[in-house]
Amino acid sequence: MLTIWIIRVLFVIFSFLTGFLRIPYLDISGWQGGLVGLGFGVALVLIEHSLKKVDLRSIFAGISGLIIGLVAAYLVVFLTSAIMGKEGNSGILSMVAAGSGLALGYLGISIGYNKRDEFHLLSPSGNSVAWRSGRSDVKILDTNVIIDGRILDICKTSFVEGTLIIPRFVLKELQYIADSADVLRRNRGR
Repeated sequence: MLTIWIIRVLFVIFSFLTGFLRIPYLDISGWQGGLVGLGFGVALVLIEHSLKKVDLRSIFAGISGLIIGLVAAYLVVFLTSAIMGKEGNSGILSMVAAGSGLALGYLGISIGYNKRDEFHLLSPSGNSVAWRSGRSDVKILDTNVIIDGRILDICKTSFVEGTLIIPRFVLKELQYIADSADVLRRNRGR
C-alpha cells in the first residue's frame, strides 16, 4: 500500500518537473508549466485511484464505447473534409474534429458504460447472473420453492450458500397467486 503511494507521489513530482522545464506542445515553461504539469499529474492519480473501485467489465465497456465513438468522430471529420473539398476552411474542420471527438467520445463512453451488463465477452460461461454477482454458486428460486415456505428457515440455518435470485416473472406469478379469487391459493401466495 505504501509502495503505490510512493509511486503516485513520484509521478506527481515528475509531472510538475516536466511542466516546469517545458511542455513542448503548449510552449510554456517555468511556474506556469509546472502548475499545468502538477494539475495533470494529480488528475491522473485521482482517476487511477477512483478506477480501483470499478470492475473490469465496466472499464472494458467504457473503452469499447470510447473507441466506437472516436471512430464515428473520425468518419464525421472525413465526410466533412470531403464535402468541403481542398479549399475548405481548416478552422471549421478543426472545430468539427474537436467537437465531434469530444461529443461522440463522451457519448460512446456513456452508452458503453450504461450497457455494460449486456457485454458477455468477459463472462466465463456466458452466465450473466453469476458474472454480476461475482460468484458461481448462484441459486435461482422457483415459485414452488417460495410458496413452500421452508426456504426461509433453511437460509437461516446457513445450509444454503451463495446468492439466491428470484426472477421477476416468479415475483409476478406470486403476485398473481396472492391476488387469486381462491382463498387457499391466495393464502399460499401471500
